Order: sequence, then C-alpha cells, then structure tokens
Amino acid sequence: MEAELTNLGLSVSGNAVESADNPEGLVFDVSPVGVLSRGDRVTVSYYTAPQPTVEPTTPEPSETMTTVPSGITGQAAAAAEQRISAAGLVPVNGGTRASSQPQGTVVAVNPSEGAPLPQGSTVTYFTSTGPATLEPAPPSAPQPTPSTQATVPAAPNGTNPSAG
Repeated sequence: MEAELTNLGLSVSGNAVESADNPEGLVFDVSPVGVLSRGDRVTVSYYTAPQPTVEPTTPEPSETMTTVPSGITGQAAAAAEQRISAAGLVPVNGGTRASSQPQGTVVAVNPSEGAPLPQGSTVTYFTSTGPATLEPAPPSAPQPTPSTQATVPAAPNGTNPSAG
C-alpha cells in the first residue's frame, strides 16, 4: 500500500501498532481520507506483532568474598586445613619451613591471614620442620700427651735399673 500511495505523489508515514489479536501488516486506518493533492502527507496505521517481553534478569551474582581466617599460624596442619575449608577456601600444603615451632605446626600462610579472597580460592600453608637439634659431639677417647707419658731415666752404662 505504501508503494501505491507514494506512486500517487503522496508523502507516506507509517504508524505501527502492536497487536497480538490481529495479523501482522494488516492496515486498519489511513488518514486523512478524501480528495488529496500531490505532496500531501498520509499516515498509514498497521498492526505489528508484539515485541517479546523481556523478563527482568537478575545480574550474575558477583563473586562471594571471604577472608583467610586469622589464628591459623601456630595450629596443627589438620586444624588449619579445617578452618581454611570452613571459610570456603581450598587449603594447599606448601611444604615445610625451618622454625623453632614444633614439627607440623603451621608457621606461614599465603595469602596472609585476614586477606580478602573469592570463595573457592586456594590458601597455601607451610608447616615447621621442628626446632633444630644440635647433636652432641661423640665423646673422644683421651689421647696420650707428652705430660702423661712416663719417662724412664737413662741407666748408667752396664747397670740394670730394674735389677735391684
């Protein structure tokens, strides 16, 4: 219809109206009506299919944050793992470090205690190798020294000092 009106020299504008009850593209009104002159503006009203309603979407939840629990250092490795897991984090044993703490005691955590992290992040802990022990030197057997050796005086010629 628009092409026909344009060929007659009329200026055509469309007025789309959404309708679920009427076929799409069906013209239901043309205005003005009557005798028109070239260049007159004609408005054609027609039905369109309704736009699908977009359900409001809830934004993706941002990562849930947690913190590395405090008080992990100084605990046994099993207790530290339990506290890290309870905070929604994944404990990772990073190995041992030299420390004066008892063997197996957590001596360091990375990231540090209190650091904010997304849940599910890893927390690496390090345990003590235990206090260094100095082994005593093995006792040495006394070695003879010149002051402990007996000196026997030289005997005069021809005499026997042990005969006597």
